[in-house]
Amino acid sequence: MFSFGKNFEKQLHSEYYSKFYYSIQYFLTTFFPSSLRLEVSRSVNFIFFITGICGYVKFIEQIFEKNKNFSLIFFYFILVYPILFGHSSINSKDIIIFCSHAWCSYFLIKYLNNQNKQINYKFIIFFSIFFSIGTGIQFYFIGTFIPLFIYFFFIFVFNKKKIKKNLISHIFFKEIILLFILNFAILIFFWPETHKNIISLPIEYLFNNLSIRGYPFNLINGEIFFLNSPIYYFYIFFFFQSPEYIIFLYIFFFIYLILKFKSFIKKYQKNFSEVLFFFIVLIYPIIIVFFFKIKPYDSMRHFIWIIPYFLVIPSLFFYFILRNLKNFTFKIFFFFLFFLKFIFIFNFISISPYHYSYFNFFSGPKEDLHKKFEIDFWSTSLKELIKNIPITDLKNKKIASCGLNSDLANKYFIKYHNYHFKFTNMQDNPDYIILINRVQFLNNILVTCDNNFIGIDILKVERNNQIFSLVRKLN
Repeated sequence: MFSFGKNFEKQLHSEYYSKFYYSIQYFLTTFFPSSLRLEVSRSVNFIFFITGICGYVKFIEQIFEKNKNFSLIFFYFILVYPILFGHSSINSKDIIIFCSHAWCSYFLIKYLNNQNKQINYKFIIFFSIFFSIGTGIQFYFIGTFIPLFIYFFFIFVFNKKKIKKNLISHIFFKEIILLFILNFAILIFFWPETHKNIISLPIEYLFNNLSIRGYPFNLINGEIFFLNSPIYYFYIFFFFQSPEYIIFLYIFFFIYLILKFKSFIKKYQKNFSEVLFFFIVLIYPIIIVFFFKIKPYDSMRHFIWIIPYFLVIPSLFFYFILRNLKNFTFKIFFFFLFFLKFIFIFNFISISPYHYSYFNFFSGPKEDLHKKFEIDFWSTSLKELIKNIPITDLKNKKIASCGLNSDLANKYFIKYHNYHFKFTNMQDNPDYIILINRVQFLNNILVTCDNNFIGIDILKVERNNQIFSLVRKLN
């Protein structure tokens, strides 16, 4: 944090980012024994997750009218959404962007809805803190606000009553300048690699960062993609990895919308800006992939910040159902959704602790999912696999790995078995392989680990027949 240019813990591409959040995280871990640092770090991530949910609730309340019952439903739907909950403690990047986006959006819309005749220092400080945290994680964080900026543009042009006249004033421009200065100061202070030249180096690192691409492969519903993703990428995973009751709430909503289209238009024609905002959000994943040429990977990990927006419609319609339970049709909807919710809770608990790999019944048989998707792309099940591995059967055998980090595997071997393996190459004809099914280039051919290595599975980590990782004796 106070290294001023000397990076003591060199990590891949770490010079391209400010380290505001990681400084906060590390500072908090110093209050606890070193043996608990991992648990403390994950607890800090989880706190940011809960804080982020509160931010989204407050932001939506600024767009719609404040309603305690709807807010509770919306909070709950986000909290137990499996992908979000699964990432909440282990993901120190996307969850922080999730939190930062929520609070930046809230402070921004509150600022625009409540213009003051004096400089709003509270807005400047809090917005700058969360904006600096988000951009310190990933520069692409700025792009998450494009739908919001379009929304602000339309309410400024078509609904000026929502933004007071003194927005364009000398106070506004002073606040913009102060925002820029404070954000820049925070980013640079926690970015020691730029201290040699705080003007040219941030720009250089920014452009270098734009050229970085992540994992080049994708396995989507059994089809391999390389260096590209379908424009409907997000919707595939949202459909297959959302709880069943969320999918059916969307179905019920669209049926109701078709049947009551005229009354819906009449009711919400005065809220054109809000409807437009959510329409832009709903198609924004297509814009990201098609127009910006961004290649997402690892399920919905890079879209975590946008998922709460996709839960607004189900939350609103569920609230609408609760308010109309006297209607027989809505009563049937409610009991059907309650049944789906019961099934979801069972699956949610039984898949623990691998919630981020949740798939609903639309995705097909659980035992085949690991062949259709990269289920455990973060190797979270590797710890359980190696902890239960029959070590005596593997000693003095040639062991290979596929789809995972062999150094991480050896850390678990040392921790649980006090044994260190020297993993062999595929050309050495290994006896066993530890694998997590991911797409790889093997012998210059693009294949999945599971299809490339034939043998007998001697150990699996699975939940509800859904396989996460395994040890296979090769033929």
